[in-house]
Amino acid sequence: MALGKDGALGVKVPDEIDRLLSKSAELRATRQLGGATENGDTWELDGTAGTSGMIFAKMPQTAKITGTVRFDGKVAYSGLVVGVGDDPEKAYGIQIEPAKDRIRYDAANGDLLPSTEPDVQVPIDLEPDADYPFTIIIENDVAVFYIGESALTTRIYKMPGQAWGWYSRGGKTTLSKLKLFVPGA
Repeated sequence: MALGKDGALGVKVPDEIDRLLSKSAELRATRQLGGATENGDTWELDGTAGTSGMIFAKMPQTAKITGTVRFDGKVAYSGLVVGVGDDPEKAYGIQIEPAKDRIRYDAANGDLLPSTEPDVQVPIDLEPDADYPFTIIIENDVAVFYIGESALTTRIYKMPGQAWGWYSRGGKTTLSKLKLFVPGA
């Protein structure tokens, strides 16, 4: 727990976990989907014409992913996708839904999400065109997604050792300062 700006209790990555996951690992996109472009440690995902995204190599068994996300007012959803095979729409993900002020996870895969209620959801106050630092902690098939003063924890059985990425649909998402960390020596 941590104290927020207003003195209220909030969530944060435990210091011990931050120290454990301190060795920087290579982060290189293996595929781009739709209107996705990379410029250094910044990725622009233009999902105005459909789903756009970046796919990275296998997710380590234990990892920390950090970065900053920004989205415009047209983004329907944007977020982490795991278990990516040949058909990214069959993958699973934790998504940010700005218009609904929530983060969600579903045991259903990507092409079913628009018609399902979330299995797990956490409210968060989101504004378009603002920077939101985030941290995702991965331990085998458990993911904890920290953003703002919210955190969503879930188990994703298809995650370990599979390709992963970030996607955007309905508008433009910018990921910056994206980094991957694994346990230090």
